[in-house]
Amino acid sequence: MLKEGLKKIIENVDGALGVLLLGVDGLPIVEIKKKQELDIGVLAAELTMLYKNAQRTIQNIEFGALQEVSVVAEKTVVICRAVTEEYYLMLAITPDALAGKGRYLLRKSVEDFKELLL
Repeated sequence: MLKEGLKKIIENVDGALGVLLLGVDGLPIVEIKKKQELDIGVLAAELTMLYKNAQRTIQNIEFGALQEVSVVAEKTVVICRAVTEEYYLMLAITPDALAGKGRYLLRKSVEDFKELLL
């Protein structure tokens, strides 16, 4: 079921490179990638520290729970969307992809993933 949920996301975002569900420990639970040479596991591990720091900062300044973090680089855009405090979705797309659509699909799928994880 988890993989099917990721498939709905990656198949509906033109320019998607990979999508995964992972824990805040940086370990992927399940992943799908379109470009086999993309090491999305390494990407996830590296960006987990950024995600955790953002999560902690938002909590410290009492802005509520972290919902989303985006990283825009020259060759890749990465969108991370919270599912629970312990799990989040990560979508990697090309810079010319429709980031808004990716964000929408991540947000829309959160409840489905939450049900499967809890």
